[in-house]
Amino acid sequence: MINGLLAGMLVLIIGCGKSTEGARRELALLNIDYTATAFVNAVKEGDQTAVSLFLQAGMNANLTYDKDSIPVLCFAIANNHPEIAKHYSSMGPILISLLRTG
Repeated sequence: MINGLLAGMLVLIIGCGKSTEGARRELALLNIDYTATAFVNAVKEGDQTAVSLFLQAGMNANLTYDKDSIPVLCFAIANNHPEIAKHYSSMGPILISLLRTG
């Protein structure tokens, strides 16, 4: 819990509107590798700070995972992390409606 708070404060202190490299540096400071696997794990765990940094760093929001090509967004929904799914605002109101109805 405290680590999450500290990570969130770090992001706020360093600032919004980061460059791609700045977001990657922040991930490194949090000991998070800039890899697709680490991104999937952040989505599954509901780590808003990391997901935001991954997307700012240029990670493909439409990334699929596994041999079945499961969209990473599905992990956010399946693990009950609607706050992560909101990072996918390009999906618009339809996604938010699906999240509310379960």
